[in-house]
Amino acid sequence: MDQNQNSTDVLKTTKFSKVDTNDDTSKSLRSLHKIPEMDVEEVAEINLPIDGGWAWIVMLASFLCNVMLDGVVLSSGFLHEELMKEFDVSKGYVALVSSLLPGFQLLAGPFSSALMNKYGFRPVACAGAIVGAVAIALSYYAPTLEVLFFTYGVLGGIGFSLVYIPSIVVIGFYFEKWRALATGIAMCGTGVGNFVFPPLYQYTVAEFGWRGTMLVQAVFVVTCLIYCLAYKPLDVTTVQTMMEEDDFEKPKEILTHSMSVKDMNDVERKNTLIGRKASVVSIAKLDKTHSGSRQLVRDDAMYTGSLARLPQYASRTSLAYHLSVTHLPAAVEEKEEQQQQNGCCKMLSSIVDTSLLSSPSFMMLACSGFLTMMGFYVPFIFAVPRATTGGMEESSALLIVSAIGVSNTISRIACGILSSFPSVSPLLLNNIAITAGGIYTFFSGVSVSSAYQFGFAAVFGVCIACFSALRSIIAVDLMGLEKLTNAFGFLMLFQGVAAIIGAPIAGILYDKTGSYDVSFYFAGGLILISALLCFPLKYVSDWEKKREEQKQNGCCA
Repeated sequence: MDQNQNSTDVLKTTKFSKVDTNDDTSKSLRSLHKIPEMDVEEVAEINLPIDGGWAWIVMLASFLCNVMLDGVVLSSGFLHEELMKEFDVSKGYVALVSSLLPGFQLLAGPFSSALMNKYGFRPVACAGAIVGAVAIALSYYAPTLEVLFFTYGVLGGIGFSLVYIPSIVVIGFYFEKWRALATGIAMCGTGVGNFVFPPLYQYTVAEFGWRGTMLVQAVFVVTCLIYCLAYKPLDVTTVQTMMEEDDFEKPKEILTHSMSVKDMNDVERKNTLIGRKASVVSIAKLDKTHSGSRQLVRDDAMYTGSLARLPQYASRTSLAYHLSVTHLPAAVEEKEEQQQQNGCCKMLSSIVDTSLLSSPSFMMLACSGFLTMMGFYVPFIFAVPRATTGGMEESSALLIVSAIGVSNTISRIACGILSSFPSVSPLLLNNIAITAGGIYTFFSGVSVSSAYQFGFAAVFGVCIACFSALRSIIAVDLMGLEKLTNAFGFLMLFQGVAAIIGAPIAGILYDKTGSYDVSFYFAGGLILISALLCFPLKYVSDWEKKREEQKQNGCCA
């Protein structure tokens, strides 16, 4: 009964449009399944993932974009010494150069999502690559540090966001079965960029100065324009459902998803074997058209885990699941229904819905992410100067940041594999990693020996990998898939503000005390507090869900 109700809800909430029915096709399908005469209902539009072929090129393009973007972001601390000398500023003030870039990359996330929903992956990502490259190239001419804040930090961050958001979301549109693997590999670009770029930037700063390094960065960023061309729009598949004449109002579950007889049989067999057979089999006629004129939105677009973890996916057929999570952008619906012109504003308001701020479990998750992000960039900026000040050779100290990248890369893959098992709790995995990272960050100054510092790099790499990879999975577990896009938008806003203020505060603490250890106490303490906020999250979420059920039961009574 629940399954049939879900199917009915899907058809009711999906934006439909009429299409012509081919009589020969309908007769052929009715004959194939030996079912009585059926009437054509209405149709829905979806993007079906291809899970192979060009999808792997898209994954590689996303990987390379992450290499370039995060390589620039996480290595910008190597510009600080040159900037301090030229502009005669403190370490706390110059840290804004490194913090504004990732901060605005996150703050602009909801805006980038709205543009992507309206215009598609490829146009927005390509525009972002151009904006980001031009902004960083203009930084070459910056006469003051304040101008650099605007060109490199604000404009560069917005450009990066326009590339970053489509590069994450496009994976979910192209992959279903291999989504977790593809997302994990694509996100490994962060660790690879973190490994490759530090020694490269040390060389470019020594050879060309910070201004020349800006031009080198601009060249790396503009290459994303080439990679983003791979984000081809998927065909829109028009699904035409049919209902029996003598039982037109009876809910149906769509099972078939191809016009091929062989494919129909294969899908029916697969769904039966894995326990996802529909209660009533109906017919679905798919008509593929180019999607350039129609951009669709998926509720699971920001979900980076295995779809097998989702109850909505496990309890339905593949096609029914895609119908349930796919819809037209809010702005498009508004334009079709009311002919309004404020499209992006409508989409932005649907992505950032303030009603979620009344949820205690979400606010705890958001505050935890805020605190973690405040301490997130401190090791990338201050680990090398602290090690060299403590007597470590500069060549060895430089590898500390690269070691974080290696650990991050390996941990993202391991984290993706572990989180794909239903028996593994992503929240518990996150809590353990964040706690260990916070403790080691707090005590990372106990020794400046190579062994101890590289041990810190390894643990911190695991910490940030779990934090980044599991955030969307935890949000879905706590609040449900239907709230993921909204939750992710707010999480980006919280984390964007934290990224902007975290490193400058750590720099100010160094300016006041002359000790890098104080900056790491600050970062480690914040990360530990964020872990403490996460531990009771499951209980708070369960209490919240029970309270909602009681309210609904009370209303029904």
